[in-house]
Amino acid sequence: MNRNLALNIILALFVLLLGCGRSDKPQSNATSNDSISTAPFDIDKVPEDLRDLAPLAQKWGNPDDAGRAALIESASAADLQVLRDTVVPRTTRITEWLDSFPHNTLSNEAAAFMYLLELIDELSNE
Repeated sequence: MNRNLALNIILALFVLLLGCGRSDKPQSNATSNDSISTAPFDIDKVPEDLRDLAPLAQKWGNPDDAGRAALIESASAADLQVLRDTVVPRTTRITEWLDSFPHNTLSNEAAAFMYLLELIDELSNE
């Protein structure tokens, strides 16, 4: 992964997580470890130009570090390469969408995409 893309992903994650725990409002369920697996995924809440990536976000966008590590460990090198090749070119657009949410208000769908980007970043660190 090129350096600029990796820096953009890290910056986006930092900005999204900057306000975690600082709000007087209750936090969105999207930040809890079980939200992705228990909350329904409403594809209508995903921008139309990103909907083709929704199945990937649902499968790979695990909020748990250990869960993402297990997904990576159990995947074939070919599957991981296809995942990279599919998601990396769309990282900027995904980040733009995620940046449109106020702090601590990511929808479950957006959180799945955020964790998908985190998994992609973790792949680059292997």
